[in-house]
Amino acid sequence: MRSDFRDKIQQIVRSTLFVGKNVKIVLCRLALYEKGEHFDWHGDSTHGDNHHGTVLVALNISWDGGGIHLRHNDTEMDVDLHPIVENDPQTRTITSVSLHAVAFYSGVEVRVEPVTKCTCLILQYDIYVETECRGNSYGRIYTSISEDMAGAHVPEISNPFATEELASAIPRVHDEGQL
Repeated sequence: MRSDFRDKIQQIVRSTLFVGKNVKIVLCRLALYEKGEHFDWHGDSTHGDNHHGTVLVALNISWDGGGIHLRHNDTEMDVDLHPIVENDPQTRTITSVSLHAVAFYSGVEVRVEPVTKCTCLILQYDIYVETECRGNSYGRIYTSISEDMAGAHVPEISNPFATEELASAIPRVHDEGQL
């Protein structure tokens, strides 16, 4: 993906999960979940002492199942990474797609439900923090990233799974129905 895409996600992660920290995200893998494939509860492996989180971005628009769940201690959250697809009402062709992403701390467990139709494509980025995050109480353990709230202000939130839809993280794709 383009570097401005990565830069925008880094800025959002820096302003929500790692306030005041120098954050870098690095592409780790492309996960393909085909029909019937899933992943049980697990913690992502860390790839260094300064690896403190993960960003997941779903790339395609057509799959069923494959729901993503996050868990930290006794708190669980469902995350919908399906993009918002807009169609031309007359031609019924796709006019734009708003992708969604989620970012969360390394200590959060993840589960992916079985995909029931098509294939789900997910980019996984590792979040690296230049300075140690001491005293992190996990007041917020994840943030949802999308384009749906342009110019959204990010307030402090006491619920560790409360969602904000953050602006301009992922560019809209304008096309002629070709994805």
